[in-house]
Amino acid sequence: MYTYKIHLHKETEGGFTVSVPALPGCITYGEDVDEAISMAKEAIELRYKLLPYNYNLAFENHQKGTPLMRPIFFEEKDEKLMTNSTTYLWGKDFLISPILKDSVKIKEIYFPKTANWVNFYSDEKVEGGQTKTVKV
Repeated sequence: MYTYKIHLHKETEGGFTVSVPALPGCITYGEDVDEAISMAKEAIELRYKLLPYNYNLAFENHQKGTPLMRPIFFEEKDEKLMTNSTTYLWGKDFLISPILKDSVKIKEIYFPKTANWVNFYSDEKVEGGQTKTVKV
């Protein structure tokens, strides 16, 4: 069991900012402090679960020079993917498509055809080689 050091800062609009030293940046939540602490704890636990994967990526980077964060054209040779700057791979197993605005409800994501993909949180399966509109 891990002990977490979490800092809460009251904001003027009634929300709280949770800052966790183990994670970069701050996470802002509503007034429910317990929910904010619970979400921060989940994020920290996920970080620890991914440590073995990230250590393997770092070792591969050291041995072969392969970057940890990879453009999707590393996975699939297609000229159209050379301009895709909204999605990237973390290693070869995690497809990441960051949400950069809080008002985004859906996002179109291309899933490389070299694999079938599984939603990390919902276990929904997605066949590779297609662009799919995803709820965020």
